[in-house]
Amino acid sequence: MPHSYTHCEVGSESYRSLQLKMAELQIFIFYNLLLFFGETYMKKLLVVLSLAMAAFSFQASAATLNWVSTPVGATAIQVNPGSLYGARNPAGNPVLPGSLVDDNWTFMLSAFSQVQVGVSSLPGLASWLTAELLDSTNALVASIGVNGAIWRDVLGAGEYTLHLFGTAPLGQPSYALSVETPIPAAVWLFGSALMGLTGLSRRKKA
Repeated sequence: MPHSYTHCEVGSESYRSLQLKMAELQIFIFYNLLLFFGETYMKKLLVVLSLAMAAFSFQASAATLNWVSTPVGATAIQVNPGSLYGARNPAGNPVLPGSLVDDNWTFMLSAFSQVQVGVSSLPGLASWLTAELLDSTNALVASIGVNGAIWRDVLGAGEYTLHLFGTAPLGQPSYALSVETPIPAAVWLFGSALMGLTGLSRRKKA
């Protein structure tokens, strides 16, 4: 049966496709500039390209994340400005076997950005925990799932809530989650192209 794409998946694919096309266009323009000016201005152009890439990278990763509210006693960590981690386990606020879990993890996204959310639970029973991403009006943005599930898409600036709910199984139930704003693939593609052009310049001089 062919895969039926959701609105989130289509939006994510379109965003990544646009990023790659923009990166390809930038590479094409800069490469032709290098050919036009020749070796005389090669070093200066490479410096300019390096600064442009640094500025582009900063812009791409400028969105930051912050926890707004988390379950009482849970482990909530800001790993860095673009990465959040949360968990409920025996070392923090434990999930009691047989109890009803109904947790809200609210975070703030500072700017429009691609966002990656990961959720995992133990024991590995896919049915005991459900994860949903809600916007500031509590409208459903995405149903994420559990046990290593990873969701990626672009989100606008604002508050979002990860709503985790279910009935905990026997044993030592726990869960962990992460929210990240990864640097778009276009940055790495642009950086690789710049390194290649640098190598080309050195080979010509040799």
